[in-house]
Amino acid sequence: DSLFQFFVDRVRKHLHLILCHSPVGSTFRVRGRKFPALVSCMCLDVFHPWPSNALVGVAQRFLVKLRRTGNISDDALSSSVAAHMAEVHMSINDANWRFLQEERRYNSTTPKSFLELIHFYMDMLTDKQSVVGFNLQRLEKGLDIMQAVQENVASLRTTLQETVAEVEQKREETEELIQQVKLASANAAEERLVANGEEEKCANMAAEAQQFQNEADQELNEAMPAMENARKAIDCLDKKEIQELKSLQKPPLECVDVCAACGFLLKHEKRKLDWKGCVRMMNNPHLFLEDVKSFDAKRIPDQVLINTDM
Repeated sequence: DSLFQFFVDRVRKHLHLILCHSPVGSTFRVRGRKFPALVSCMCLDVFHPWPSNALVGVAQRFLVKLRRTGNISDDALSSSVAAHMAEVHMSINDANWRFLQEERRYNSTTPKSFLELIHFYMDMLTDKQSVVGFNLQRLEKGLDIMQAVQENVASLRTTLQETVAEVEQKREETEELIQQVKLASANAAEERLVANGEEEKCANMAAEAQQFQNEADQELNEAMPAMENARKAIDCLDKKEIQELKSLQKPPLECVDVCAACGFLLKHEKRKLDWKGCVRMMNNPHLFLEDVKSFDAKRIPDQVLINTDM
């Protein structure tokens, strides 16, 4: 018994217990009523709120990960975000003090709340940047395809028009020459032979022109799959993406050029639209998508092509 009592005395003298309780909620208050020794037989130490420099240091330590992965572009931005987090957390402490003065009720914030704020910001920033990057990549790919198809179609159309004009000119010249030969056939057989030779040459030129036109038609048919791919890319667009495009304050120059080209092709504008005019054109995203999808690339007026090329 004496030995055990000695053991108990030594334990009471040298054993120290540390209990940590969060001020949030009623747990500490309830346990204090159930176990009075927590208050009467122990020393209470209330930890003061973290100072601003400590909050900034903790935030910067977590934000280093975002800096390394490239989610945050530079150290200045990382420092600003960390300072803002600290300011938000400290402003809540001030709001808690005013709440206590006005309502006589406690509302506490703990370091865990600050750590949850940091993790919430990191997760949300990563998710939002991933979504924006994916949508931007899809938009750029679709615009590149549309631009390439429009350039190919415009080039083929110009070549075809020149070929048709040349064939028509040769045909008119041939008909005129035949008429002259018929009028002069009564005068000399030699002239008839010359006329026949010229007619044969013109026929050869017409055949060559027809062959060139066939080649142009073949190149046009080869360009049709690219146009079909562009049409499929257009089908991927939806109202939300058009709304997102409208919300850009300073879009890339390529976006402005593509939207201005849409103004020429869809609305038959006389002048190139600026970005404000493009936004007004896309004021109704649903109607704008319907116009793009129903656009007939095979029937484009010459003046519209001229305006688009300018």
